[in-house]
Amino acid sequence: MKAKIWKSIFTAMLIVLNFALAEGQNKTVHTPIPAAYTDEALIKKLPGFINRTETVNGISLHYVEGGKGKPLFLMPGWPETWYAYHLVAPALAAHYHVYIVDIRGMGSSAKPQTGYDKKTMAGDLYALIKKLGVAKAYICGHDIGAMVAYSFAANYPSATEKLIIMEGSHPNPMIEKMPMLPAKGTFTSKMSGQAPYAWWFAFNQTKGLPEKMT
Repeated sequence: MKAKIWKSIFTAMLIVLNFALAEGQNKTVHTPIPAAYTDEALIKKLPGFINRTETVNGISLHYVEGGKGKPLFLMPGWPETWYAYHLVAPALAAHYHVYIVDIRGMGSSAKPQTGYDKKTMAGDLYALIKKLGVAKAYICGHDIGAMVAYSFAANYPSATEKLIIMEGSHPNPMIEKMPMLPAKGTFTSKMSGQAPYAWWFAFNQTKGLPEKMT
């Protein structure tokens, strides 16, 4: 397990280093997706599911679907794709018609320069649902996907059968006050629960890096 963790960390470090070097030389990094990790290859691990893409709200959204029953839409967190749900998808498909959506900016969906406020992203999902002919659905999101799900339920209550939020903080003023980096002189090898900071937000504000990761 430790070997796998260090391998993942090392790979991430190489990606960031490669990106940083290219930035310094004003070059664009194009990292091809290994054949084993394409949507076409991964979907083979989910019998009964298929890849689909629809153009809605001015962008293309990729999703996979499978199963029978009431419609259930799943959205992954950052920086994940539909495959984040691959372990639970077969079990859910036994009871629901499952749609796992790559939200705007992630996976094989379009990555426009704008439109990443959660109301717009919820509008993407609503347009997709309407295009699929679904009147009302279970809406589930994890992390960033949870924020989109919350916005969907708030803006389209009549289209929401039930809202499921996973690992998503309820919006409140305290979130706005949480720093992205530790105060000077307070950084240690372990984050203090009394003084948390959202380092990942600062990390993902590195110019151009999020686009390379997704």
